[in-house]
Amino acid sequence: MQKYLNKSQLKKIGFTKIGKNNKISKTLRAYNFKGVLGSNNRIDDDVILKGAIDFKNNIHIGRGCTLSGNNYGIEINDFVSLSNYVQVFCMSDNYKGSGLSGGTLKEDQRNKYSESYKGPIKIGKCCIVGPFSVILPNSTIGNFSSLAAMSVISGTVKKGVFFKNKKNFIKNYKRLEKLYKIFTTNS
Repeated sequence: MQKYLNKSQLKKIGFTKIGKNNKISKTLRAYNFKGVLGSNNRIDDDVILKGAIDFKNNIHIGRGCTLSGNNYGIEINDFVSLSNYVQVFCMSDNYKGSGLSGGTLKEDQRNKYSESYKGPIKIGKCCIVGPFSVILPNSTIGNFSSLAAMSVISGTVKKGVFFKNKKNFIKNYKRLEKLYKIFTTNS
């Protein structure tokens, strides 16, 4: 019995372009999804995909992640790893309590009675996102950055930053950048 989805199954889910050597779990769920899938990617069990998502190459999406691109889109670049239960949202209610929760409202009702944040998300190349992290709308994570477990990202994480508990530490990403260049040149 096959453990992974084949190319025709991936197209039915909503992938418009599909690279080679992908290992996508049969337990993947997709809702109103349209995406691009590069090569050498792995998506583990119980992952949910919604909206527009662009997966480049050599990406690992851990068990239980939700990627909700809506109409704004999520771009995930080469050599990114999202650990288990990372949640990525291109649209989110305002948690300050200034409006009704928009999850069950129609679009016109949501605009009138609810308040939400909306916008694209971009995750740069060679990034690692720790388990149980949340990435909120309009966020950009710079190349060669790392997010500690249970991080909440709203905004920009600069290139080569290790993010932990609202503190940023510049990490030595030069070796990682060199390895990335060597690998992509020789592949």
